[in-house]
Amino acid sequence: EWIKNNPEKFRWLVKRRLIHFWRLYPMMAYKWQKVVAMMTSGIYIPLCLIGIILSIKNFQKTSLLICLFIIYTLVHLPFVATLRFRIPIDPYIIIFAAYTIHFIWIKLKSFILSRV
Repeated sequence: EWIKNNPEKFRWLVKRRLIHFWRLYPMMAYKWQKVVAMMTSGIYIPLCLIGIILSIKNFQKTSLLICLFIIYTLVHLPFVATLRFRIPIDPYIIIFAAYTIHFIWIKLKSFILSRV
């Protein structure tokens, strides 16, 4: 009922929840806590995004994990979308981050070997 009567407010709320769900750091009281959080999720989430882009060519193999991110996010947006509810999918996020690191390593290795 509320959604029908307030579509603009609902869109704004969903947008805010999406940002809050995928933010790089939780709401912290102290600056040092924010810095520590940025040293973890501030690194692996951007690497995950790059890994997802790099894995598009293997979409058949990675589509299940990508769908997991999308569905998991969509399930939480209408209700409660805080960073702590993202924690169960962090291992899968780290898989894509590792894929990015592996890709960079392979490219760097082939570049170095081609110059020798």
